[in-house]
Amino acid sequence: MRILVVNDIPYALGNTMKTLKDAGQKEIVIAYNASEALDRLFSVEGIELVITTDFNMHGGMNGIELVKEIKRSGFKMPVWLLTSYSDVDEKLAQDFGIEKVFSQSKLEGLQNAVKTKDT
Repeated sequence: MRILVVNDIPYALGNTMKTLKDAGQKEIVIAYNASEALDRLFSVEGIELVITTDFNMHGGMNGIELVKEIKRSGFKMPVWLLTSYSDVDEKLAQDFGIEKVFSQSKLEGLQNAVKTKDT
């Protein structure tokens, strides 16, 4: 499965990539902001999942605006949010088009979900 990971903080991006690699993922595409993420979606074929790790990204759009733009552009892949905020309302996130919410402090939940999705 090819996964697009979006994060503007290099160490957080590295942690997410390590988590995904530990879950057996080999095809990881990265973007450092929302604009790059959209560029990747239009230029890299076969992206099946987007994981955004920030609501407050630098360089233009925030995470919610990115999710809205992904959906508006006609992409159908799920979008998951990995966040350091423990109080994210999952129902509200779903209203914005985010399928699943994971906590940075519980990365094993992300690992398990990726392993399950890939099978």
